[in-house]
Amino acid sequence: MEALRDNPGEAESRRYQECSDRHANLLVQEEGYWKQRAKMHWLQEGDLNTRFFHMSASARSKNKRVNKLVDEAGTEVHTQEDLCE
Repeated sequence: MEALRDNPGEAESRRYQECSDRHANLLVQEEGYWKQRAKMHWLQEGDLNTRFFHMSASARSKNKRVNKLVDEAGTEVHTQEDLCE
């Protein structure tokens, strides 16, 4: 994909967009697969203080965490102290 992106031609640009769209679609499909698999496992195991439950809760917590902010100037802020400002 990088070779297509770096070529300024119209055909390469179109092909890059097609590849990019296909990649995004595959990522959505993969995410759906893992959600479905987790749901199936969750229905089998339930919230029984299991290892799976704790791993699921930890994963959700990590996904919700704010790791960086970008201010109006485009500067990325990463530290907890700077994030709170």
